[in-house]
Amino acid sequence: EPTDFLKWSDDQNLKISLNLHPASGIQPHEEQYAAMARAMAVDPAGGNQIPFDILNKTWAKNFLDLIIHPMERNGVDFWWLDWQAWSTTNMTGVNPIFYLNYVFFSDMERQGLHRPLIYHRWGGLGNHRYQIGFSGDTSISWATLAYQTYFTANAANVGFGYWGNDIGGFRGSSDNDPELFTRWFQFGVFSPILKTHATSNSEIKRKFWEYPFETFLSLRGLVHLRYALLPYIYTAARTAYDTGVSISRPMYYDNPQDDQAYRRPTQYMFGEQMLVSPVVEAMPKEALHTWRETWLPKGRWYEWTSGSTIEGDRVVSRPITVEEVPVYLKDGAIVPMHPKMRNTSERPVDPLILAIFPGQHGKATVYEDEGDTSGYRQDQYAITRASFTRQQDVVRITIDPAEGTYPGMPVRRSYQVRLVHMLPPTSVTINGKPVDFSAESRAGTWRYEGPDLATWITTPEVGIRERVEIELTSPSSGDELLNGKVALMRRLYTFAKFLGGQRNFRKQDKWSDAKHPSGIVTRAAQTGLRLSKRPDTAIDELRGLDLAVSQIIAMLTEVTKNQPDFLPYLKLLEVTVTSP
Repeated sequence: EPTDFLKWSDDQNLKISLNLHPASGIQPHEEQYAAMARAMAVDPAGGNQIPFDILNKTWAKNFLDLIIHPMERNGVDFWWLDWQAWSTTNMTGVNPIFYLNYVFFSDMERQGLHRPLIYHRWGGLGNHRYQIGFSGDTSISWATLAYQTYFTANAANVGFGYWGNDIGGFRGSSDNDPELFTRWFQFGVFSPILKTHATSNSEIKRKFWEYPFETFLSLRGLVHLRYALLPYIYTAARTAYDTGVSISRPMYYDNPQDDQAYRRPTQYMFGEQMLVSPVVEAMPKEALHTWRETWLPKGRWYEWTSGSTIEGDRVVSRPITVEEVPVYLKDGAIVPMHPKMRNTSERPVDPLILAIFPGQHGKATVYEDEGDTSGYRQDQYAITRASFTRQQDVVRITIDPAEGTYPGMPVRRSYQVRLVHMLPPTSVTINGKPVDFSAESRAGTWRYEGPDLATWITTPEVGIRERVEIELTSPSSGDELLNGKVALMRRLYTFAKFLGGQRNFRKQDKWSDAKHPSGIVTRAAQTGLRLSKRPDTAIDELRGLDLAVSQIIAMLTEVTKNQPDFLPYLKLLEVTVTSP
């Protein structure tokens, strides 16, 4: 019952795209064959195929009116125009893929019901005007993943910035390697289009809940991250529309005079603030981390994975676990984000989150419009500007009144400012009024997200045309305590879980609490949780964490003499403390 299914999907705020292979023409077994045959003056009783002929205006009109438009009225939101076997038509120089993309895009444009959108095969140079592209049925391999990172960024050179790659790969033998799928998915999160895809072979898994539980948790977290980043990505999409510079682009766009920019094909800029360096090779056997080499241009960078500030103008080699994505933020970056939601139609963006990364100053622009119309072409959109400065221990953040308007624009909203890589504040004000600490996020309060070493300040609801000014005081000399601690706490938690599964109280031959108290591991792994409850203890807690990890490494060094199962955790913690 496709009509009922489409109604259900619409009720769930799900968008539906159907895959078409128009080159097959209209076959006698199809439901609309008789109507199409009569419209084309063909005897339906003859049972002959009605050939694909997109250049024939009569054929194209009947195809749209009799087959495509009825399904759109039932709830199909856009079309995936797939395989077209031939590269020529009966008109010299007309590519059927390009022309088919034009017909579908312009048909949506002419109807004016939604912003035109198609998903299609590449029709050649100039086809960037009809987004989104489908990069084809790719092979399942690490080599394909590595190539797609290069290919997607470098497609910016011909203006084709929106590629829907087959995350996980489409075909070939597959052992459903959780590591490969996780790395591919990480790349997808930090690319313009995230889409999993595979052949109908039931042995290939593309639903992330089919993977082992730890992999599922990691992949689900990546989906949440992708949704959270949508304001940043959407703003970058507007920049691409205005400038022609794609969201993902090679390093040499911003660094044309530096030879290193041309030697790093699998790292790229993602929007204005992020440098992404996806892991594209398998980890060594039995290891818990791999080494990822990344070139950082001049300036100071914040490594999101580890929670470290790093000076650029050099190549860095960093230890990366399977759940970590090497992403670097420019000095003073401000990244607009969503709160957690099931889909973008669920509710307005409230609060609008502004993640502020280490630096002395920074600014950002957040772009918004109606979302599914072409009103942005008539200047129906809004811009919200945010900035911050830091002078010694004092940080000042300003959120300017929104400029512009569009249908459905919210009248009021709250903001949540997240100051990353910062010791807890000693005082916070919003528009001059002091605000109190709260262990939970509530309007008009601040809290400390211990695992991320970040201060979250949530404003009361304000008018969209009002200016918001936030000021806080926080010790500025925190790098020596903060660097690397985000990764350290996360990796200690991973070890604590492993240790809990290994302990056997009937036969304590793998880890003896009498010799090596496991409570030290548990307490160290829970440091971030305690910081969230008692941020005033941050300096003592972080110093205690340094002492604890030294003790844990000493215990692991002793245990691994007889228990090699613990060796990967020892190596991981050693590189964590030596590569903060």
